[in-house]
Amino acid sequence: MWYEQFYSGMITLGFTAIAIYVSGATNYLDNGRLHRRDLSGPHREKLLKRDHRLTGNYYKISGLESIQDAA
Repeated sequence: MWYEQFYSGMITLGFTAIAIYVSGATNYLDNGRLHRRDLSGPHREKLLKRDHRLTGNYYKISGLESIQDAA
């Protein structure tokens, strides 16, 4: 019957919700914020693209020292 399928849907939704909230908790413990990178605003998004262009990695933050000198 339909109510037998109801339990599997609730279990699936429960595991999905747990995965979402656990990732936020582990990011908070690791970085001190809920999201790995804060992309609130166009300026931050440009910085993310710059970091990826310079280092090849979205999560490796680069500063002025990572820019190669022109020869």
